[in-house]
Amino acid sequence: MRSLSSSKVLIVALAACFAACSSDDDDAGGALPQTFALESTNVMPGAVWALNRPIELVFTRPVDFSTAGPGSFVVLDDLGVPAMGTVRLAREDTDGDGVPDSVDERRLLLEPHGPLRPDLSDVGLRPGRTYTLTLVANGIADHDGQTLADDVSIEFATRSAPPLFFDPVEGPPTAVRRPVGSQAEWGTLVRLGGDGGTPVYFEEDPTTGAGQLSPPGAALGLDLYSDPGTTPVFFVVLDQPISPATANLGAVWLAANSPGQSPRVWRTDVALVANDVTSGAVLRLQPDGGPLPRGGQVRAVLGPGLMDLAGEQRASADDAFAVAPVEAPETPGLVPAGVVADAVVERPARAQTDGDATTAEVTSRWYALGAADRDATGALVPVRFRFRGVDPSDGRVLTSGASVLPPQPALGPFAIGAGSPEAHVVAPDTLVVGAADLVTWLFTIGPADADIYLRSPALLVGADVECSNGLETRLFRILGADYDAVGQVLTLSLSSEPESPADFLAAGTSVTTGAIRERFFRIVTAGVPDELPPDALVTFHFQAVGATPDDEPDESDVIVDWTPDVSQFQGMPPGTLRFFRWRIGVDCDVSGDGLTPGESAPVIESLQLPFRF
Repeated sequence: MRSLSSSKVLIVALAACFAACSSDDDDAGGALPQTFALESTNVMPGAVWALNRPIELVFTRPVDFSTAGPGSFVVLDDLGVPAMGTVRLAREDTDGDGVPDSVDERRLLLEPHGPLRPDLSDVGLRPGRTYTLTLVANGIADHDGQTLADDVSIEFATRSAPPLFFDPVEGPPTAVRRPVGSQAEWGTLVRLGGDGGTPVYFEEDPTTGAGQLSPPGAALGLDLYSDPGTTPVFFVVLDQPISPATANLGAVWLAANSPGQSPRVWRTDVALVANDVTSGAVLRLQPDGGPLPRGGQVRAVLGPGLMDLAGEQRASADDAFAVAPVEAPETPGLVPAGVVADAVVERPARAQTDGDATTAEVTSRWYALGAADRDATGALVPVRFRFRGVDPSDGRVLTSGASVLPPQPALGPFAIGAGSPEAHVVAPDTLVVGAADLVTWLFTIGPADADIYLRSPALLVGADVECSNGLETRLFRILGADYDAVGQVLTLSLSSEPESPADFLAAGTSVTTGAIRERFFRIVTAGVPDELPPDALVTFHFQAVGATPDDEPDESDVIVDWTPDVSQFQGMPPGTLRFFRWRIGVDCDVSGDGLTPGESAPVIESLQLPFRF
């Protein structure tokens, strides 16, 4: 993305600013005049100005950028409304590689905001207005502290009819990549792990000409539902501003392919995040199509018809400027090593009745299965779903009296001792489970699903460790989980309320045990976890459908209709099930005799649906 480190944002008469940047050469043109003054500008009195065209101010001496802030100048229309935009020092490309590498401190650019909204309501300069630019005496200064001797005012008008915008580049929009080997923060990039993740830039592959990640070998995560750290976010930089019309943004998307397969359109969230003359357009593209293809590729695509602000359109697609490989993760020690576990996680699901109603029903959005049904070679493979704690015949939550019946332990019971191979506490709230107990796990929950929590330990977050100190039993919620595949050690961070696990175990006898209980949902009634009144009923059902040609849910192609038994999903041939969703039903008055005063409705705080592929 083009760096904006030498810029200031004009908000309410240019009132807020970013940090200044320094020049590489204060005196590139020889001896400087002794007096600090405005030397020239590209906007003349009475000019009719494009809504997005930068105003250039050239001074006789280098500007101290820290003084180009509040009170130094204002741009107001004839109604007293301030312009909105960016103040920056002019950037220059001194080595001719296409990347600005220095700034000219004598030149300030006042750049009106380009339009991000389809209705153009957010442009920095409004059409058909008269504006006055005023540079205030004793405001902007040079590095010696000299300021303008007098106010400088320039009045100009803005365009009121098309073309409203300045077109800085002839021809349709094209993608910007930084030069090979450059370290500049410039051009199209992808952030690994969401918006705050590590930026990796695209450079031209010298052999194929395609855009490849730099450094070579960098790869995207799988974009798992359960792990935001695996989500890639593309930022596509274009050489000029574009039309913000919704249909125009639809001409930019992501495509993905498994090994040996042709790229197909991938569901993509597209947002225009910058659209200025000097920055170009910057589009944020986030995949929303489920797990990405293991060992495959994801590419950004500029489609035909993509249009700049002047109406110039691309005649053909460009699908080679940003091509990124996708990792094919493996878990050593597990067979097969390349199987992956993920889960749809809703926290909170918040299905509950409202007001005087005694029943409620909540249906989730559709979740895409993505490329979960293809392995790292591109071959179709089955996807296994796991959900426990309900009656498979009608979906009702299993209870014992007024309590939710927890699933059988996924691991345990096991002794908590002083060291390996037993489980042991290594900190007041940290439990380590060794290899011997993990082998027991494989026999406890069945070989087909046994390793999902080792392949993706994050799926244990929200589950419970049931600890017994010989006197009583207590549940401690899992807040974090990590699996060392080489040492075959599972480390769990546990809650410490009302006391730490270490203190609880120390308060009992010498015989202490633990067990890990899976958690597929969490129900709370009147603030009491796992309580469900006898006259209340909670049900869970699931549905799966195919996809339309443009990879959207096809509700006319029902693969598995509403069922409480997710094992029906894996009975479908691989490749047919493309989307799935859940539905929660709540009935607070099963008997039909009405609610008693003060009776509370159950709240479903969370839901987790794991799947293995």
